Amino acid sequence: MPIKPIIIICAHNEEAWIGKTMDLVGEMRIKIPVIVVNDGSQDKTAEIAREKGAYVVSFPQNRGKANAFFAGLRAAVKQGATSVLTLDADMLRLDRPVMLQMIRLVEDATAQRKKHMAVAAMQELIDMGKEKIPLAEGTYYSGLRAFSLPAIHSLLVHRHKKLVRGFALEDFLNREFEIKQRTELTHTLFVQRSPFASPAAHAREAKDIKRFDEKWGRVILNFKRRREGLPKIKPSHRKRMK
Repeated sequence: MPIKPIIIICAHNEEAWIGKTMDLVGEMRIKIPVIVVNDGSQDKTAEIAREKGAYVVSFPQNRGKANAFFAGLRAAVKQGATSVLTLDADMLRLDRPVMLQMIRLVEDATAQRKKHMAVAAMQELIDMGKEKIPLAEGTYYSGLRAFSLPAIHSLLVHRHKKLVRGFALEDFLNREFEIKQRTELTHTLFVQRSPFASPAAHAREAKDIKRFDEKWGRVILNFKRRREGLPKIKPSHRKRMK
């Protein structure tokens, strides 16, 4: 069966960066279709992405990164994808050999009908006034991920995916894939603009993650209680028990 990897880019008000990211993708040795999920942008993100050759899925209003991600997966499946690779919309440098390695890893898993995720580390370019300094990041919150087709299907039917909001997406993905189901690539040359330029953005990210952690913890607790024949704990009950 011929392979068909598809790149997914979730974007919200990224008109200043989406064109550059699309140009970087266009410089790869092989031609890979790109789906840009326009998450309720109020600027020209969708128009620029379309001009650069992307298939654009648009939300009428901002619904958050997690919803954009799942919409991108659904669109990729409809287009016959055998794997997907996700990129952030504000990339400054792509590590093409690593991207091809990620695609090979998940395409091999697709051929073997295995659920697998590959995730690559990146650097964020932090603005320090007169100079910009690359800050090394790990893989935990990286948006540079690739998924086999069985992994895509498992995510789309996941019973708890509605718990995921905004920036808690990576947290959810890390919990969903066991160590043996993922490959982490730490020595890479990816560089991204620092996406959190304000304290408010940092606070929003932390809030999304905290909310998801609380909901996920309740799911695990109720699973254990069900096995013990005990009733579920609702959010209000949980608060009273603290």
